[in-house]
Amino acid sequence: MTPADLDRIEAKLKIVLPPQYRQQMQARAADLAEMGFVEESLAPVFGAADRVIAENLAERKRKSPTAAAYPRWWEEFVIIGTNGAGEYYALRLDTDKQVYLIGDEQGASAWKQFKSLKHFLDHLVGQRKNPPPLPSSFDSRRPLVERFEFVVWETQCTIESLPGDRPLTVEKLKQHGVKLTTILRAVRKLLAALAGCKPSAIQFADPPYELEEDGTLLILYEPPPMRDPRLSAASVRIFGGNVELQLELTDRSHPMPKIKQTPLDWEAVQEGIRGLMLTFLPPGVTMKFTQPKDDGWWEYKMRYTLKKPRPRDPTRE
Repeated sequence: MTPADLDRIEAKLKIVLPPQYRQQMQARAADLAEMGFVEESLAPVFGAADRVIAENLAERKRKSPTAAAYPRWWEEFVIIGTNGAGEYYALRLDTDKQVYLIGDEQGASAWKQFKSLKHFLDHLVGQRKNPPPLPSSFDSRRPLVERFEFVVWETQCTIESLPGDRPLTVEKLKQHGVKLTTILRAVRKLLAALAGCKPSAIQFADPPYELEEDGTLLILYEPPPMRDPRLSAASVRIFGGNVELQLELTDRSHPMPKIKQTPLDWEAVQEGIRGLMLTFLPPGVTMKFTQPKDDGWWEYKMRYTLKKPRPRDPTRE
């Protein structure tokens, strides 16, 4: 920013900017431009004076999220950027040099983030130049329930990994000990449980997989034959310790049965889900389910837990 830009911010907002803000915004102009913060509307440090003015004025309005949570915050702070989640990085208008976070999630308080604007900018530059590795579904430190998400539809099963493993190719899975034949066997078993048919009735496409643009792996197959004439399809989503299952009807007038009268073998469905999930996890992991519950019109939900095997105790061997 130029001195004229900074003067304009002061005039529009009727404040005196902290000296460190004036100094850093001029000295680090090249860094701000290189990181794209001049054009980026959700930048952690706004690089354009117009954006600083607009965001501060918008959040001063009585019905804005920040003003509603922290009335008259602008008497203490100036907003300098955003975390992209509805909260704002701000500097105090007094001699305190620390960078704070304010917004509706913080309530009528401000949370210290960095000891100065210089340290904040140094942190941002370091992140851009040396970004941390993307999370991997095969990282042993990652909680088991966070590693994979599955959605079984009428004609495809999506297998979504964490960003560090995308695109999730068959070759990459093989490197981690997950074979395509094992995946197809697990998908076939789950589909058969959902449809109430024999596994041999499940027909895969040729080839049986493809990649989505976002790197998600798709397993492709023909619609399974549904045993119950009231049903046209069944779908299930398995994610983060949750199972959401929905049955599609041939006629919406069919009354919804009680959970024990649902046309599903719940034990077989759980076993199918277990087989699919454990195909992608380390050996010895166990999976347990809660009882299924009604969750809407022909919709059901369950919870699941995953547990690693206990390490061996050499003193007992």
